[in-house]
Amino acid sequence: MPEPDDLRALAARLTSAADAERRRIEHDLHDGVQQDLVALAVNLELARALADSDPDGAKKLLEQIRRDVQEALDGVRALAHGIYPPVLHARGLTDALRPVPARVQVNARGRYALEVEQTVYFGCVELLSHTLGPATVRVWDEDECLCFEVAGETLDGDDLSDVRDRLAALGGSLTTSASAARGTVPL
Repeated sequence: MPEPDDLRALAARLTSAADAERRRIEHDLHDGVQQDLVALAVNLELARALADSDPDGAKKLLEQIRRDVQEALDGVRALAHGIYPPVLHARGLTDALRPVPARVQVNARGRYALEVEQTVYFGCVELLSHTLGPATVRVWDEDECLCFEVAGETLDGDDLSDVRDRLAALGGSLTTSASAARGTVPL
């Protein structure tokens, strides 16, 4: 059983990580979606002004605005998926891992408690953000635990405390080597 000081330190690190994630989301909203919407509003005003004096110019601008709206929608979808992929809750870990930028091998029994699936999913995504080039994600059951491994060329000196803390909060652990990181979460 962890000591009270260890638990307080873990809680403080998890709170700090959550705050950092909120700042990242705010930054992505401000520099992404908000800027896209401002540009769209300016271009709509310009299209309105051109409607009478230059109908062909207005049509071209409206077509560009249509493309910009589609790009903004794609950006919002990507941002929402980065915050929490809906498929994780609806269909589980295997389906949520399909679009990650890696070769994915899942040899596990199906669905798990949501907090276990979330921990493994976000652990894999975080570890992938610390790899260069091609990577492989493996997920399997072993000894009453759900295990995962992210293998690939890793960035030296990266701080993986967020992943360690997330796993520790469920009684799991993370081990790393020069070419892979392996996490386990008790079922």
